Amino acid sequence: MFNNNNAVPGFHKKLLPLAMAGLSGMGAVGVPQVFAQESTGAMEEIVVSARRREETLQEVPQAVSALNGEEMLIAGVSSLADLQSQAPGLTVYAARAATSTVTAYIRGVGQSDPLWGVEPGVGIYVDDVYMARPQGALLEMLDVERVEVLRGPQGTLYGRNTIGGAIKYVSRPMGEETEISLGTALGSYNQQDFKAAISTPLGENLYARVALGSFERDGFGENRFSGAEVSDKQLYAGRAAIEWRPNDSWSVNLAHDAVYDRSAVRGPSACFPIPSSPFSAAMHRCRPTTTAMTSTTVSTIRATIPTTPALR
Repeated sequence: MFNNNNAVPGFHKKLLPLAMAGLSGMGAVGVPQVFAQESTGAMEEIVVSARRREETLQEVPQAVSALNGEEMLIAGVSSLADLQSQAPGLTVYAARAATSTVTAYIRGVGQSDPLWGVEPGVGIYVDDVYMARPQGALLEMLDVERVEVLRGPQGTLYGRNTIGGAIKYVSRPMGEETEISLGTALGSYNQQDFKAAISTPLGENLYARVALGSFERDGFGENRFSGAEVSDKQLYAGRAAIEWRPNDSWSVNLAHDAVYDRSAVRGPSACFPIPSSPFSAAMHRCRPTTTAMTSTTVSTIRATIPTTPALR
C-alpha cells in the first residue's frame, strides 16, 4: 500500500503511467516473433546396438555417438585414433612404443599406462566380443559397418572395465550374394594403405567373409646414429569369419582376427652408441624396431529375436 504521508507530493501520480509506458515499449520491441517452418526432409534413422539389441539412436536413453562406414570415409577416419575428432568427450591415441597399443579416455576416465596386467577404464569390443588387453586394440577401419561410442559407465550390459564407457566396432554383415570391396589410400610420407574384403555364401545357410589390410607409412624422423626411421608404420591386419544361420532367429559366428605390427619405435629411441661402453658398436648397429603379434580367436553364438510390442 502506498503511504501518502511519506510520499513526495505529485510523484506517486506519475509513477504508474510511466511504468505502464515502459512495459508497453518492451512488449513492442523485445518480444521476438516466432514463425512456424515446415521441415524440408525427414531425419535419417540411425540403427545402433548400444543396448545389445538393434534400435534407433533416438530411442536409446544413453549418450551414444555412432558413425557408419560412409561417414567415416568422408571424415577421413582411418583408425580408432581418428574418432576423437568425431565423438565428444573421447580421447584415443597410440601409447608407448607400439603403433597398435591403445590408450582411451571417455569423459576423462581411462587408463594412463596401458600395461598388460592393468585393467582399462574404457572397454573396446569387436562384434560384442571384449578385447581384454590394449595391445593390438588400436584398430584400423578394416571392413567396418559402424563404430559406436558409449559415454558413461556401462557395467550393467558390458560388465567390468567400462566405468568410463565403451567403444564398439561392428564389422560388415555377410550378404546373401558374393560381394567384393577394394579400397586404397595414398598420402604424404609415402603412405600406402590397401584394403580388400570378400563375402560369399558357401552353401545353404552358411556364409563366409575374409578381409585383409596393409597399412604402411614412412617415419616422421630418422635416427641420427643408426639411420633407422622413427615413428613409421608397418601394420598388417586380417579377419576371417564363418556364419551359420539355421533360421531367422539364430546365428552362429566363428571369427579369427590377427594384427601384425612391425612399426618402428614411436618418438625418440634409446638406440645410440655410448663411447664409454664396450657394447657401443653393437648398440650402434641395432635397429629401434618393435614386433608385436596379436592374434585372437573368438567364437560367439548370437540370437536375433524379432522385436514385438509385448517384449518392449
